[in-house]
Amino acid sequence: MTFFNKLIVLLFIAVIIIWLSEGYFPGIQYKISNSVTQANIEKLKFGMEETKILRLLGKPYKKSQKLFYGSDYYFDYSKLSLFDLGITVRIGIKNHYLKKVWIGDDGVSAYICDENKCPNIVNQCFYNKVIPSE
Repeated sequence: MTFFNKLIVLLFIAVIIIWLSEGYFPGIQYKISNSVTQANIEKLKFGMEETKILRLLGKPYKKSQKLFYGSDYYFDYSKLSLFDLGITVRIGIKNHYLKKVWIGDDGVSAYICDENKCPNIVNQCFYNKVIPSE
């Protein structure tokens, strides 16, 4: 086996180990924080203080400085699979207050909370399927 072939095999093994250590197999599994339940999501209100959100849902998987529907930054309470597949649970924050909650998959919304309506279950069947009741 040439050096190049050995290198390819080692890289392949490293990728498999990383996938398994992250708790998912590519394209199949994603994670939603254990604190994300229907009861907790429905307690979120437009304008809620960031500290209250963090007390309710705990530390997010990710805090991003990217804009999200006019927010300054957002919290992700979900981890998508390697190919960005899975359910997104995202909370947008503006000036340390809740601006928007979006739960969905690839543009299909299950739940939205914003200045227009909160809570707002857009697709009850989808919401019940992806967010545990307790």
